[in-house]
Amino acid sequence: MYRGGFRCGTISSIWMNGTYPVTNETKSVTACAANYNGDCCAYSHQIKVKNCTSYLVYSLVPVAPCYQAYCFGSELPCPPGETSNNGFSPGCEPDPCESSNHGTLQGEVKRSSNYTLTVNDVAIEDSRLRTGWYRIDSVTGNDIVNNSVPMMQCGTLYPLWMKGLFNISI
Repeated sequence: MYRGGFRCGTISSIWMNGTYPVTNETKSVTACAANYNGDCCAYSHQIKVKNCTSYLVYSLVPVAPCYQAYCFGSELPCPPGETSNNGFSPGCEPDPCESSNHGTLQGEVKRSSNYTLTVNDVAIEDSRLRTGWYRIDSVTGNDIVNNSVPMMQCGTLYPLWMKGLFNISI
């Protein structure tokens, strides 16, 4: 796909003008290089592409020494503070482990699963909590409880807990 010059780390980017071969097929295709004036295929090179089932190999030719380079892939690294499954676009999202991308929920002693709400206590109520990532900072522990907690525990009338186990390596 033609995108003009000044891409792929060079002035005149080279891309494949054709279709990819099917499995185990080798194809001769034209590789086009645009110039910065916008000519879609100002320079062309004959290359070969072979489909090796799980990857492609290319028989490339040297190009003129005028800042031409072959382009491969279309993804970019995620910007600072963002992450994805492979560290590249698409799918970059704010990394919740970066301190700028999570809030801190200050733990109170009464958030402990062993704390029973008393008659004179003001119950904790998280309905005003904004949706988002939070790091817990509590003297009673920083992990969400992962077993059933009875009413009136954790400083509230109806405590919430995580059902099931989780593995964490720090």
